[in-house]
Amino acid sequence: MDFILKSLSRKIQVVAAQGNQAALSVHCQARYEYMLMLMLGYLWNRNYNNLTTESKEYISSNIIKPSVGTIISLIRRMDVDKEFFGNKKMRKSLENYPSFRNEKLGHGYTFEDGIEELIKLLNELQDGLLDSGVPFLSGNIDLITVDEISNGMAVGIIYKSNGSDYFPWNCSLEVYEFAKTGLYGYNESIGYFRLSPFVVIKDEGEYYIFSSIQEKLSGLSRYNKLIKTGDELFEISDFSNIVVEIDSKKYRSGNGTVLNVFNKNYKKYIETGVKGKIEKFLLESKSSVFATVWGHGGVGKTASIQSLCEDLANAERKKFDYIIFLSAKDRYYNYFKGNINEVDNEKVDSMESIAQYVNDIMFGAPSSEIDDIIKFEGKLLLIIDDFETFSLIEQSKVLDFIKKLNINFHKVIITTRAATLIMGEEIKTNELDEKEMIEFLLEVVAVEAPTIRPEALIKVLNQNGNSSKVHEITEGRPLFIFQFAVLLAQKGDLNEVIGIDIKSSASAVRFLYDRIYDYLSPIAQSVFTAISLLVDQSDLSNVIAKLKFLLNMEDNQDEFEVAINELAKLKIIEIVDQKFFRVYSREILKIMNEYYQKQEPSYQARLTTKLSIIGKDKKLDNDNALLFDADSTRVTAPEGEVITKYRMIINRPQTSPLVKIQAILNLGAYLFSSRSNAQATLKLFADYKHSFDKSFVFIKNYAQYLWAADLDNSREEAISVINTYLRHRNDVTKEQSIQLKSLLAIYQSKLSIDGRERILEERRVGIIEPDDYKKQFSDQANMFVAITRYPGNVLIELLASGEIIDLQAGTRAEVLAALVQITEVFIRLNRYGQAKKICQDVVDKLPYNFHPPFTVKLKKMDMYLSKSRGRKSDYKQDKLADNPTKESDLALKMRDAINKKK
Repeated sequence: MDFILKSLSRKIQVVAAQGNQAALSVHCQARYEYMLMLMLGYLWNRNYNNLTTESKEYISSNIIKPSVGTIISLIRRMDVDKEFFGNKKMRKSLENYPSFRNEKLGHGYTFEDGIEELIKLLNELQDGLLDSGVPFLSGNIDLITVDEISNGMAVGIIYKSNGSDYFPWNCSLEVYEFAKTGLYGYNESIGYFRLSPFVVIKDEGEYYIFSSIQEKLSGLSRYNKLIKTGDELFEISDFSNIVVEIDSKKYRSGNGTVLNVFNKNYKKYIETGVKGKIEKFLLESKSSVFATVWGHGGVGKTASIQSLCEDLANAERKKFDYIIFLSAKDRYYNYFKGNINEVDNEKVDSMESIAQYVNDIMFGAPSSEIDDIIKFEGKLLLIIDDFETFSLIEQSKVLDFIKKLNINFHKVIITTRAATLIMGEEIKTNELDEKEMIEFLLEVVAVEAPTIRPEALIKVLNQNGNSSKVHEITEGRPLFIFQFAVLLAQKGDLNEVIGIDIKSSASAVRFLYDRIYDYLSPIAQSVFTAISLLVDQSDLSNVIAKLKFLLNMEDNQDEFEVAINELAKLKIIEIVDQKFFRVYSREILKIMNEYYQKQEPSYQARLTTKLSIIGKDKKLDNDNALLFDADSTRVTAPEGEVITKYRMIINRPQTSPLVKIQAILNLGAYLFSSRSNAQATLKLFADYKHSFDKSFVFIKNYAQYLWAADLDNSREEAISVINTYLRHRNDVTKEQSIQLKSLLAIYQSKLSIDGRERILEERRVGIIEPDDYKKQFSDQANMFVAITRYPGNVLIELLASGEIIDLQAGTRAEVLAALVQITEVFIRLNRYGQAKKICQDVVDKLPYNFHPPFTVKLKKMDMYLSKSRGRKSDYKQDKLADNPTKESDLALKMRDAINKKK
């Protein structure tokens, strides 16, 4: 008899005296099943570890939600010394109880007329246990709750077998080696023995017996109350990860899965959202043998896969025959101290070491051969953690091995930080967002800082943007959130901890990034080192295009983008507005500088030379930086070097069209003005005319250089270039159109007037034949008329309508220059009235500063006409001689009218 049995017996006596037969049957049932749990607890602690693997697997799989029949079956399995089933009376009681319970209590119906018989049978079954003579139940047992074991002593409370007394208790470990806290029993014949986890005494009067395991991983189990109605959930470590068989290297779980022994990197796993993705791949995916769990340092890759290994080991049904977790990790970040510690336990770093370890676990022989592993037709899950630490050669060997595995039997998971090692099916792990971080932090605080009340923490987090600040200093990385919780527990002041930028500490950055260079692709390594030339500690950002130019990768856009994205994915840099990059921290920049200093001098020289051209100023883009560099060499550098720099800008595919045109203009000005090389200037524009024949700026400048050069037929070419552009471009602005028409009027007028002056001079000296003179004179007259009609009429209308006032100053000046020439054309045509009108309109419509050229012409025309009136006849004769084919305006109109009638 023990304290709880005495309490149950007293309760049964009270209920019986009250005549409550229904309650009496329940308490009698509870008393019997309590004794079953006593036996189960006693045998579990005494014999389980000595059972065969088969028996352990049977027990661990059936203990989850056992029926009464199952419980008695488990007692029989563990009763290896026949302490209970060796006793005939006890065996009979135990064997009869399952059928009795099913018929009378579980599946049958017992009404009031049968309760008395039911209680009688329950008492007989109980007597079969208590009167069996087995010391464990027939003798007196003191129950002891061991609450603490320290300093060589076990401390707790003893509940005496008389059912009424309980006292503080302690016992030296020299008397009995109490290995765990929990409930123990003491009997004079047997000594101390453990009864947990099947019976629990919470407080005096609060007794529980085991019902079922709810979660095997955590050991969360349901217990039924005795004496009172109800049940409760307890986390029972004894039921967490029940081990069937174990040695120094491997163990067999309750469902028969064999796992190697590895060190977990967490006290309690807290979900980050990736474990379900891994499980889905392992149990559902048929497309690939292996998957890559990829993510940044400290985001929970290792913890997630280790926790999943535990889940699979504790699943109701076996999913894999072998689960082997291999780690290449040689150090870890100690979030308690915020520093980096070396890993002393065994690690793998080559294909050979993987093969030896797997063969040892599976076949008991550390062979480096892989054939047996490949041919294994059981279910194998192989995990390789921190795969990026393998050398490139060994990585290749491992991948070749994985390719030989059979998708029907084998699965492989590799975890890595390296973005270049994402193969198979990709499973991405991410930092937690702000909301996820808060949820995670609250769970972490419960583990690492249990004295902090969650509601108080939430209240402070919701103030002054504190939640965002915590997210910023931890980056949402679980590793840093753990460190934050540890610091919070020590300092007790959230505001003080927020002032510590955890993610940017020297140790944190070293842990995350100091080896990252080795994991990068070759191009990403070049980008990594080159960044240090463009940024500094005061400004961690610059323009992506400068970086591309620095590395001479403007023609390798795709490869460069891959490298930049690789660094961004690894949280080394971040991309801002698709144009700028920013290094995540100053500590990372220090690492970049260190690796840059390790590069070959020739590599450094190439980069610094390029940097001297474009500079670090992020406000000045590459195009303009290159143009500025070319412009700055015009005074001091040799002509060939200047031309080469400008031509490089113009021919560079990445240069914007506007900068290319500006480079052509700047080089043209240099050649024409500084070097007096008009021919080279025209060749420059001719070389690129096919590329920029749609550009107004290019065409206008080309025409101006053609006119100014006056080489061969360059002036005629200037007119042709403008005419061609105006005919084929309908997208020019009004101002642009007027500017070109003004130039056209000037050039055509000057060319025609110069031609008129030339043939007059040739006639005067007698070097031109009369017929030839007349023909050229007539052609020139026709051209004069054509000029007045187009573009002259457009410009004249601008003046007459007053729209000239609204033009930009430069455009207006060009129009007035053209009108000066058109006035001369009208004078050559003897249309003095029209010429004078242009001059008078300028005087009347425009400010005084525009008048001089036109007032001069008015005076000259008045003077000329005045003299002409004095010698009218001579004037008419000279007029005919000067323009023999010219007809009056009236004659022209009459002839046109006659022709229309015809």
